[in-house]
Amino acid sequence: MNTPTTPPTPTPAPHDPTKAVVMKNIETRAEARTAQVVEAQASAAQSAAALHGVMSMGTEEFKKTMGRYPTYSEMREMFG
Repeated sequence: MNTPTTPPTPTPAPHDPTKAVVMKNIETRAEARTAQVVEAQASAAQSAAALHGVMSMGTEEFKKTMGRYPTYSEMREMFG
């Protein structure tokens, strides 16, 4: 008589970051870079370009790690 067995639940690899960890890391780096931009006291156009670059780098890092672009709410959570 065969008894049904439940397949084991897969566990994530230790090096496989969760979305929350990825987002927190991006947020931390973005905050540090934003502080540098603010301290530089550049013109408004230069500051806007620098901040756009910070967000672009974070978005690309998210895509590289998670395999998709972040949603609007994820971007708001990471970048404010």
